[in-house]
Amino acid sequence: MEKEEMMFQKTEARRHSSWRMHIPTSTTGVTLAAAERARRVLGDPNSFIGWARDWVSCIPRTVVVRKGGKLPNLRLKYPVVVKSAEGDGVLIKCLTLSSVQSAVKKMKGAYQVQEYLMGFTFLRLYCRGGQVEVYKKQVVDGRPTEALLAPENRYSQTALHASRRLIETIMSLGVKSFTLTMAVEKETVYVISCCPDSGQMSQ
Repeated sequence: MEKEEMMFQKTEARRHSSWRMHIPTSTTGVTLAAAERARRVLGDPNSFIGWARDWVSCIPRTVVVRKGGKLPNLRLKYPVVVKSAEGDGVLIKCLTLSSVQSAVKKMKGAYQVQEYLMGFTFLRLYCRGGQVEVYKKQVVDGRPTEALLAPENRYSQTALHASRRLIETIMSLGVKSFTLTMAVEKETVYVISCCPDSGQMSQ
């Protein structure tokens, strides 16, 4: 990790101080149309999974089912997680095929069935114009929440090192604002999803 290319900047948030990592990337020559096409590909779980394999080694095995589609023959090891195609909302952990079939009935639109990563710590990387903040997903008093991690935190360092090339590539496509969801266990890092901010394109 070169200091000239990756530097940490301390910024004041409204209610607390936070650390951000800056990744300078040029989007010179990227048109609005090209950026919008890239945003659509990155925001589609099926397209993103296939595309991201060129940039990261670990992506959990996932089956994406379109709205109105039939549940295909799953070649995944149980347990699995059923969630919306966008990856947000409620995640339902399933131990058997019958529990998956029951869970998908609760899905209103397209959904994903993804292998369950046991023992991993889940992170969100918020990338905004080259500024990257890492948050740890956790449950406090029964409610899901996120905690900002400092750059020297081992989870931050592992995730940022593994995703740096992916972040640079996404930004070079003209997508300046997006969120990566990742799972970390020791030196193993899985990239789970990418969510570009709606209405955001290269200027």
